[in-house]
Amino acid sequence: MNLFLIRLNEDRASNKYVYRYLKSKRGEAQILTKLKGVATQTITKENVRSLRIPLLPRRIQDHFVSKLENVETETQRLESLYQQKLAALDELKKSLLHQAFSGEL
Repeated sequence: MNLFLIRLNEDRASNKYVYRYLKSKRGEAQILTKLKGVATQTITKENVRSLRIPLLPRRIQDHFVSKLENVETETQRLESLYQQKLAALDELKKSLLHQAFSGEL
């Protein structure tokens, strides 16, 4: 229902930093206190303006976002590797069961 654009002063706040803060547990908890409505919950522009976002110096925000992006990339790589290992184990299990039931073991 309410659609609006949030513009930040790029000298003071990184878009990615603010986004990550709002997606954090603290940010989401703060947003939940501002929502109105029963069936369809909405937030007003005034309530968005009243959100308190801790602003660190811009270079620290950028460093923080960079570190989080690196962790996300590594997490995705490890998750992919984990899924490949699970698939390989499943294939090994099927192969061993086939060999066991066909008397090849």
